[in-house]
Amino acid sequence: MGPPVAPVFKADYLAGVLGELGQEDDGKEFQSLKAEVDEEARMEFVLSRVGYSKAKAEHFTPSCIKSLRPENTVLVWQAIQFSYQGYYPIPLAMQTKAKEKLKDVAPTTRLRGKNQSKKVKTHWTRSRNYKAKRSQLQALTEIVDWLWRTHKNHGGESCCFKLAE
Repeated sequence: MGPPVAPVFKADYLAGVLGELGQEDDGKEFQSLKAEVDEEARMEFVLSRVGYSKAKAEHFTPSCIKSLRPENTVLVWQAIQFSYQGYYPIPLAMQTKAKEKLKDVAPTTRLRGKNQSKKVKTHWTRSRNYKAKRSQLQALTEIVDWLWRTHKNHGGESCCFKLAE
């Protein structure tokens, strides 16, 4: 795995200073540091736009939040995006039907809308942001309610609790 990498020193002005040093004669000595700072800035931008992957977000979501969901579903907190996301597995029979429909589509046919990809979805998803339109509790409640409602509609038991409003 290798030795642990020390975090890059980061100050608000560091990127600007490194950019100015690039113009100087000895600026080449700071190219690797500038590359690290630029890469970190890119990663922060990407995370602010799309958040962590589902698996990583699930890992960082507190267990008290995950305990609100039905079995075999995923509930994640994307704190960097101010949102909660729920993932409910699509029943296998419905996935099989979707695969059959896609088999009939000729490879040269241009797919539109939801069918743009020949990949069959395995989960229904829902996301709710908080901060602008709703509170954090409202966003969490909407996702948890959706997961339990979908679970009940597909043969599961009903939710046994109610989140405070």
